[in-house]
Amino acid sequence: MPESHITTPRNPDGRSSPALTDVPLKLRFKRKLTYEDVDQETKKAKIQEKDSEETSSASPINPWMDIEDYFNDTYASSSPVPPPEYLVHNSSKMVFRIMSMDPIGISPLGKLPVYRVAYSECDLSSFYHRKFLYDKFALAIIVNSRRNPIGYKLLEYELQTKNEELLYLNANVMHVEDSFVDRESRDYCIVMGHGGSGSLRSIMAKHFPNGLPESFISLILRSVLGAVCFLHEDSAIHGDISAGHVYVQSGPNIKMGFGATVYEHGVFNLECSSSSALPETYISRWAAAPEVYNHEGKNHGSTEESDVWLVGITALELAYGGLRVPNREALEVMVREIHEKKRLPKRYPPSGQSLDQQQQQLTREVEGKGKHIMIEEEDYGDGSSEERSFSREFEKIVAECLAWKPWERPTASTLLNHEFFVVKGMDALELESHFEDVLMDRLRK
Repeated sequence: MPESHITTPRNPDGRSSPALTDVPLKLRFKRKLTYEDVDQETKKAKIQEKDSEETSSASPINPWMDIEDYFNDTYASSSPVPPPEYLVHNSSKMVFRIMSMDPIGISPLGKLPVYRVAYSECDLSSFYHRKFLYDKFALAIIVNSRRNPIGYKLLEYELQTKNEELLYLNANVMHVEDSFVDRESRDYCIVMGHGGSGSLRSIMAKHFPNGLPESFISLILRSVLGAVCFLHEDSAIHGDISAGHVYVQSGPNIKMGFGATVYEHGVFNLECSSSSALPETYISRWAAAPEVYNHEGKNHGSTEESDVWLVGITALELAYGGLRVPNREALEVMVREIHEKKRLPKRYPPSGQSLDQQQQQLTREVEGKGKHIMIEEEDYGDGSSEERSFSREFEKIVAECLAWKPWERPTASTLLNHEFFVVKGMDALELESHFEDVLMDRLRK
């Protein structure tokens, strides 16, 4: 993509947004939006919908839904108007063409659609006749500032207080490439790099339902920790680390979404088959570090230590193909088992168990001694192996990330030098090539 051109988002009338940039730096990364923050936009949205037909019944509130989701679900248009096929950024003379009106994902910031787009530099007077180079793809989050003012404000706020505060770019972080308001539709667009094969969560759901090989996990966690280390060195806190927010591009390039570039890839097809399981799209909330989870609603925000905890949770997602638990208590039982036995469960949940049986089984295993099965061949998580085996180094790094007390967790920079990342067998380049070969082979099936 051409040199990044990031512009400060502006309101439809051309004025820059007041107040949001005046928030102290430390608060920008830790503070959640309050009802007062969106009160003005809420009133406007109510007035705009006054003459529209009301929905027949209100949707039940998801207990893991935060205030941004609630306000968007309550006041955003129930029949969103699709964006135009072409979106134009006057300043950079870039034209973006939406490849399909079916979104490939959803931004959690108000459930805004994410589209795959092709782009080209061109003469604005004749861009409809341009030939787009379809090897140049990107993703665009699009929200109409008039029809969905709350979603627009939330996205703008996330961009200003997170992405635009980063002093440098990093190869492991999905950065905002462009942001602008389309001259015709007044659609507000945020453009980021193309997600390639999608998120790790969507890839595992289709091709690695029982988890990834440990060598692949090491490759991924190194990239994730590289991104986290970069953010922490820049005084930024992520707060939403999960397998669903790590994306695989060709190369392979593994990038973690941050701020406005976080989106759920293919979320329409990733709903858990069991209604009793906690939603994986909200995993960073119900699986948050104990100090964050237990103080929720008391202005106890995310920290560097809680980010490290989420890296451990992400490692478990990669190891088992996801974390399907019925409640927070089942997760805590699992973490305590890891610390007490110094081992990871052989499979989670155990084969043939329902979610209702999960917690009982975990409790029994904590009381017993368990047995650690060691096998030589690598498990590719395709269901061919009844039990998974993990190296002592992997089990150790997971346990360290999931230390119950935040001050006992290592920093992201310390974890980058962990013995788990000592290359065994293949060198780094061979491992990357092998990862891409296996992934491409699975995607073709």
